[in-house]
Amino acid sequence: VLKEIEESLEASLRDMLGSNQDVGGPRVVADMLNLSGSTLSRRVLEDIDQQDSRLASTLRTLTVGEALERLRGVIPAMRQPDDLCAILIQMGEELRRMGIDSDRVQICTVDESAQAVLVLHPEGSDRIAASELPGGEGVVADFIVQWRRGEVWQRELSAAEKAGWQALDPELDSGRVVRGIELPFGEGTLALQRGWHGADQAFSSIEVDRLGDLVEVVALAHARYRDFQEAAEA
Repeated sequence: VLKEIEESLEASLRDMLGSNQDVGGPRVVADMLNLSGSTLSRRVLEDIDQQDSRLASTLRTLTVGEALERLRGVIPAMRQPDDLCAILIQMGEELRRMGIDSDRVQICTVDESAQAVLVLHPEGSDRIAASELPGGEGVVADFIVQWRRGEVWQRELSAAEKAGWQALDPELDSGRVVRGIELPFGEGTLALQRGWHGADQAFSSIEVDRLGDLVEVVALAHARYRDFQEAAEA
């Protein structure tokens, strides 16, 4: 079915662009996925992955490039700290479009001098909240040690961490298995969690690679957030 769709699109595009234009191959399907909703895109990628994992990987790489362009395009429009909320929400949509499930997309910021970690996360659709990393001093200390290493790390959230998150959001079920992944940048991490509502499987190496491509954008968005925050506090 996908082949028939691709061939039809190729013919249409050649009619519009000229017969000498290269409009075939995975790029056509990737453009289709980028124009579709995140749920449909994810389902199509999953179906392709079952038939041809190499093609699915190629398509995900192409969709990552499109996602980066879209995210880079909205960062300059930030005018206040709360605008970071929309970027994190959009990032969640882009991840779903790439077939990467996550229940929470947030930024953890590290203050080494105070031995503290703040979590920046959406609160509603237009406000960014800053909460202390749940779990107590031991969790915070371990987090900072891992962040200093500059390596991606995954973990299963402890009971103390899940209880802390449930205190912030009563709709969360602390009895579930929840996975977290941290991708470090200069001042913190891109932090994702899954298992609160859906599947709790660990992030695969392919997913980690895709997430790593987004860290640059996260660092830019956080720098802009920090600038607005400092200006507001001055």
